[in-house]
Amino acid sequence: MIKYVILWFIAFTLIIGDGFSQVTWIQKASLPALGRRGATGFSIGTKGYIGCGYTISGAINDFWEWDQNANTWTQKATLPIARADASGFSIGTKGYLCCGNSSSSTFYNDLWEWDQSLNSWTQKANMPVSAGLRSTALGFSLGSKGYVGTGISPSFSFLADLWEWDQASNTWIQKATSPAIRGYGAGFSIGNNLYFGTGASGPGIYLNDFWEWNQSSNVWTQKATVPVSNRYEAIGFAIGNKGYIGTGNDGSDNNNFVEWDQTTNTWTSTINLPSNIRSDADRSSFSICNKGYILGGWNGSTYFNDFWEFSNGTSFSGNVFGNTSICLGANTTLTASGGISYSWSTNSTTSSIIVNPTSTTTYSVTISNGTCSFDTSITVNIISTINAAVSGTTTICVGGSTTLTATGGTNYLWSNGAITNSIVVSPSSSTSYSVTVSTGTCLDTSSTFITVNPSPSVNVSPNITILPGNSTTLDASGGGPYSWSTGATSDSISVNPASTTVYYVYSINFFGCMDADTVIVYVLEPDCGNPEKDLFIPNAFSPNNDGENDVLRVSYTKGIDCIKDFYMAIYNRWGQMVYEAQTTSETWDGKYKGNVFDPSVFTYYCKISLYSGKEAIRKGNITLLK
Repeated sequence: MIKYVILWFIAFTLIIGDGFSQVTWIQKASLPALGRRGATGFSIGTKGYIGCGYTISGAINDFWEWDQNANTWTQKATLPIARADASGFSIGTKGYLCCGNSSSSTFYNDLWEWDQSLNSWTQKANMPVSAGLRSTALGFSLGSKGYVGTGISPSFSFLADLWEWDQASNTWIQKATSPAIRGYGAGFSIGNNLYFGTGASGPGIYLNDFWEWNQSSNVWTQKATVPVSNRYEAIGFAIGNKGYIGTGNDGSDNNNFVEWDQTTNTWTSTINLPSNIRSDADRSSFSICNKGYILGGWNGSTYFNDFWEFSNGTSFSGNVFGNTSICLGANTTLTASGGISYSWSTNSTTSSIIVNPTSTTTYSVTISNGTCSFDTSITVNIISTINAAVSGTTTICVGGSTTLTATGGTNYLWSNGAITNSIVVSPSSSTSYSVTVSTGTCLDTSSTFITVNPSPSVNVSPNITILPGNSTTLDASGGGPYSWSTGATSDSISVNPASTTVYYVYSINFFGCMDADTVIVYVLEPDCGNPEKDLFIPNAFSPNNDGENDVLRVSYTKGIDCIKDFYMAIYNRWGQMVYEAQTTSETWDGKYKGNVFDPSVFTYYCKISLYSGKEAIRKGNITLLK
């Protein structure tokens, strides 16, 4: 028999899992007590609780705990007063049972608190007299508040009021009345909203309407009608943002279930409860994490004690993020998401925490959505301290440069915009340079001051030409002391080179800055000829671009080094000067103001002076040909 049951269970799970994308019903351990209807349930953490109800013998007051991890039941302290059709909810580690009835004429408005850690019951404030006695009401919790609403009175009037109980003050206040009266309804909570649906508004008058109550606005809003036959004593529970309603009685007991999507306000069919059709299990349901649970009920003759788990194929998880590498002494914000409550290893209960570890540290957080918990962690690594430093020569001369090198990190940003660790700078005046050194998010800065000292401005006599055997004096100014290439250190030196020679002089001032200058002393060749006969001036040229005699070119056959001064002017026939030259290296292309002359005869005047003292003046005609 045991093997048969196991094989049937495996086959059943596979069939419904394949047909509904892993949506499953799984039978769990049955309640080790009498079957019952009209029981009350709630959950605390990973534990589910079922108590009271009607058995074949009448109202009872036993109370049971189911462990989700172990799939085992344990009896707990009995409620002081037996009853059925009570309302249940939980806040934190406390569970609550309210109202109900123990017979057709005995109704209650009392509220009892069960302490999970003490396993004891304590009576709390009764519902107000104005609320009256009631049974088959719906019970919920949102945050630290409990809610009881609708139901039937001892006179079997159907109710629409909603009451809020404050755990901290142990007081009741009435909230907005539901637009529709009902008893034996099904309901659940999602986020900050309560949801009421199905039930009865009178004997034999069954409902399938569906309403939302918002805790913040205290406003009721009608939602999409439940797509089942009008019925009462149906079951309701929520998983994430999905709500579920099923079983119940529409004149006959049922086992079908539908799913409501809070985001789209739409209903879809889901798999039926794979067991006996039933009703009056409407308050013996609860959710733990991403699973829904129902227990008991009856089919009009048989009281059930079987226990079923529903899964819609979803799982709960959360996330934690933040900067995981920080500098020693810095802080970072770690943020957990995906839940509605958070418990950090730092004892903080906010979604975000600011931490300032002194060494690499792992922070853990438990993320909860009210029914599910998810444990995760994040490690914050401490990066070694950044110590920025700048090295390099800090004193330069005007016009000089220096290389500055930063160390201590992997990234660099200089005050001049450079992003390399080394930069070459040549400031014109004393300047400060700073650099930001970073590795990851760690930063440090350093700076250095470059002092720019003035340099001497050395000037020496202009280039000069002398005859062989002669001497000349070279003068230096703008600095001092001086050092000449001859070894002299005076301001002026006398030289008589045998051949053309370059002389240089430099000066280093108090700051160590140097400047230098050079002078060329040209020494003439002994024979520079006679300018009367050695100066060649052509008497004709032809600027016709044939490559021959296209320009007028004057030359001195003994070399241009012999020429001290040279001047030549050319005039047209009206005496207008059309060309002028200061050296023999200049040429005339026959143009005047950009235009080429027609064939014509021009006169010229030319004067030449040699370093030897000889001079010559030449006059004559030059013919421009085509």
